[in-house]
Amino acid sequence: MKKFLLSTASLFFLFSFQYINAATLIGWAEMPMHTFANGPTSGQLNHEGEIYKNKQPIQGFSAVIKAETENGFYFLSDNGFGKKDNSADAVLRLYQVEIEFADAKHKESKVRVVRHTDFNDINHRLGYSIQADNSHYYGMESNPKVDDLILNKRLLTGADLDPESIAIDGQQHIWVGDEFGPFLIEFDSNGTVLNAAIPLPDVVSPDSPLLAQNKPNINFSAGFEAMSINTSKSKLYSILENAVLDDNEKELRFYEFDLITKKYTGYYFYSLENDATNVTDMIAINDHQFLVLERNSATTFKENAFKKVFIVDILGTKFGDPVKKELVLDLMNLYDPGDLNRDGDKSYSFAYSHIEALTVLNKSTILIANDNNFKGKTYFIKVSLDKPLPLLGAEVSIPETNKWYKTEQSKMLIDFGDHTFFGWMTVLAYLVTSIRLSLKTRLAWLNKDNILFWVCFTVLILFLGFNKQLDLQSNFTEMMRDMAKANGWYEQRRPLQFLFVSFIALLLPLLFFLVRLSLANSWRRYKLMWIGILLLLVFIVIRAASFHHVDLIFYKTIGSLRFYQALEIVAISIIFVGTFYESKTVPLARTSEKTVNDVVEIKAEGETIACPKCFKRPLSEAKDGRVFKCKSCRHRYIVRLIDV
Repeated sequence: MKKFLLSTASLFFLFSFQYINAATLIGWAEMPMHTFANGPTSGQLNHEGEIYKNKQPIQGFSAVIKAETENGFYFLSDNGFGKKDNSADAVLRLYQVEIEFADAKHKESKVRVVRHTDFNDINHRLGYSIQADNSHYYGMESNPKVDDLILNKRLLTGADLDPESIAIDGQQHIWVGDEFGPFLIEFDSNGTVLNAAIPLPDVVSPDSPLLAQNKPNINFSAGFEAMSINTSKSKLYSILENAVLDDNEKELRFYEFDLITKKYTGYYFYSLENDATNVTDMIAINDHQFLVLERNSATTFKENAFKKVFIVDILGTKFGDPVKKELVLDLMNLYDPGDLNRDGDKSYSFAYSHIEALTVLNKSTILIANDNNFKGKTYFIKVSLDKPLPLLGAEVSIPETNKWYKTEQSKMLIDFGDHTFFGWMTVLAYLVTSIRLSLKTRLAWLNKDNILFWVCFTVLILFLGFNKQLDLQSNFTEMMRDMAKANGWYEQRRPLQFLFVSFIALLLPLLFFLVRLSLANSWRRYKLMWIGILLLLVFIVIRAASFHHVDLIFYKTIGSLRFYQALEIVAISIIFVGTFYESKTVPLARTSEKTVNDVVEIKAEGETIACPKCFKRPLSEAKDGRVFKCKSCRHRYIVRLIDV
């Protein structure tokens, strides 16, 4: 008994220990992926997505600065749609965002984008050609014309720079760290370029506009992901996201840049942890210590997801040596006593693939946000640390200027769905199959044979094909979530979600059975098609359930193809192939004519018949010699073909 009590106490202590040593989530908010601001038409060069007329996507936040209000922040937009060659119409901006966090007192969150300023090179200072120098995007006449606003104001776009980090110096100038060069760019407080882009000595990216003069020695998208200015405003520090060629892949260069001479003075090395692959942001907390955000792209514990914040100290470290670091925060292990994200769990993991924005709010509180890469929601969290930071100052807010513009924030009514290669291949499969089904429908109409069967499934496949990109089920879920929050029953959503999924799971098989009864003859003739339809129903049920975290198997992959994608494509393929195979109808078991009560005469096989007693139609086709037993009145009758 004593051993049992000791063991129980030990287990309780170990269970509690994870929360004792876990920082606390005290604020949580989310912003939908398809949130837009007014601006030039975007997405025209992004062949994997839609074109957004007179809209700019508010997404891809890659860095943050604290604003003057308690819950106000300035977020730096990423380069647009992820690549240099598809983001020429995505304008680079700094957005002022006001966030109402879900916290211990308020369970609802709201993100409001208030205003923005556009980065520009109106004075031709950058030092190389930009999109505003072209009449058509990328200088190709086959591409759309460059928007007049970009041309006239020489606005910078995602094809000109890939801004990943930001800091404010003592003159209130904005410094941006770029990945294409990599470059340091100095802007005034209006977002106007002041001087030529400052290249990094002996380091060149494959995306650099100076590539013709140099050989690249870092990977794509491996430039200044993390950057900060010390609290005395004398030095700027930056860390490359990945290692330079011939350096140890786990050792990242940690540069020091003098803001007076505007020259690099040397670099240290930052050592990544074993499971980490990137450094994505940093913030100075005094003249020699920094908070550094380190991560990999994994999103589950099983995949060894790594998202941690370290305190780094350069005091006493020589250039060329590794800096000292100490763990401050594990973002995969946060204590969430108020269940702010409403997942029913008091532990919380900020397990997103690209976590790129970090800032200090006070000695005990930090803010972190993810870069959604236009593939999901943006999330913002406030975290209370276990112990206070040695903070001597914080980033200064950006002053008022005449170049800020009110942001007309909007959200698309319909979020379009899967724009991956497999997503569009699936849409193509639906289209080809629906064309094949429409041909079969036409033949059925001419032959007056199984018209209902072919019409039903042509419409079904067409609908599922459109829904593949309209993603109506996701929008329905979003609509229901908003309704639940508005009417105050969001807290009780779990039982309702369970009932809804259970209802769908029961309803679909019932509908399937009823359709199978009404089209019984088609069931016998087109069994392969019905197998495909059944697999599609299984896919739909699991897809609905996946919104409620039933996705352990559904989202696993076969190479780069997920299980649910494979299931859908296989189901459509079986339906398509099934249209070419028609089985002969197997007649019902014949009985002696002495056991039948009536004879029903027909002039041609396939003719419509009914029970002579109750006039109910049978499910099977009328054929000479076939015996029927009425399912309603149990009357037996035989079909005879009249010799005409």
